[in-house]
Amino acid sequence: LIIKLKGLRYNRAGIFSKIISPFNVRTLHKENEGVSFSPLIDDDEHPSEKELKDAQDSLMSHPIYSKFLVAKDVNSAAILCLINNSIPLDHLDEVLNKVDKYLDNISSDGFKVHLVGSWAVKNKLNQRSKGAGVILGVLSFLIISLSLLILFRRAFLTLATMVIVLSTTLWSMGI
Repeated sequence: LIIKLKGLRYNRAGIFSKIISPFNVRTLHKENEGVSFSPLIDDDEHPSEKELKDAQDSLMSHPIYSKFLVAKDVNSAAILCLINNSIPLDHLDEVLNKVDKYLDNISSDGFKVHLVGSWAVKNKLNQRSKGAGVILGVLSFLIISLSLLILFRRAFLTLATMVIVLSTTLWSMGI
């Protein structure tokens, strides 16, 4: 997954400037010659079961990473992706929509990937509010039409009033 995320491009530059996963976090390792500061597992390698178990034990005993990147039950993990600063802010929604669609396609490989953060929350709220706005608009139009029909007792007067109200509403919204 990390290699696939590194492959996402925007104008020849990577979308993400840095990707932090549970296995590429830098930790201190004791070696024969001393101590080294390196990733638990390199992203480009295919680790053995023993290396994965050692990495899992190291992560779960780490004071920060155990609660920050990996859940206590070890069934879920976080991958932190820092967005490249070279992406213009006006293109950020387009880029993040591309990443969101890409992650939806990846999710079918036996695990679920969720995009989180302020953009993802804003995007989900916008999607839900658009659907609710359509339902509310149609219902309010029907209720107002029915009440005007009862008030005027003529369909023509109700229709004329609704056309005027609808056209002024659309005009004021700039549509």
